[in-house]
Amino acid sequence: MAVYVGGTGDANKFDDFEEGTFTPVVASIASPSYTVQAGRYTKMGHMVHAQAYILMASGGGLGAIFSIAGLPFTSTSADYKNGGGYVIYDNGFLDGSNATSALNSSTCWVPGNATNIRFYTRHDGDSIYANATAFGTGANNRYLVVQVQYEAA
Repeated sequence: MAVYVGGTGDANKFDDFEEGTFTPVVASIASPSYTVQAGRYTKMGHMVHAQAYILMASGGGLGAIFSIAGLPFTSTSADYKNGGGYVIYDNGFLDGSNATSALNSSTCWVPGNATNIRFYTRHDGDSIYANATAFGTGANNRYLVVQVQYEAA
């Protein structure tokens, strides 16, 4: 069924809506062991809103940029249309230090032509490498809940 917004022409026709689940997978973590891997999404037209919930029991950080792969749709490669979002909850997942500081906060980005979420430090925009996460320093049982919005290709 289509819904028309602001008129009955094709330009006003809304007929693309989808909800579903996906399985988020962490990248750059050696031998990840998951307790929970859950992803949900809503797609309206070209816009995708996704949430990933991960509880990792164990793993080891590798020396590459940490990311979550498995988004349900490939992002557009059009200029100036990259997606992003925010970390909803993180009990030390992204930070391998024991120090609590504003420098430890992070942000996330969905690059163009991709199905992954990359993580960066908020204070200077540097990449967060997996060996700098809690798993790179030997911690276990960490949660990460993240929400993103991006335009599908």
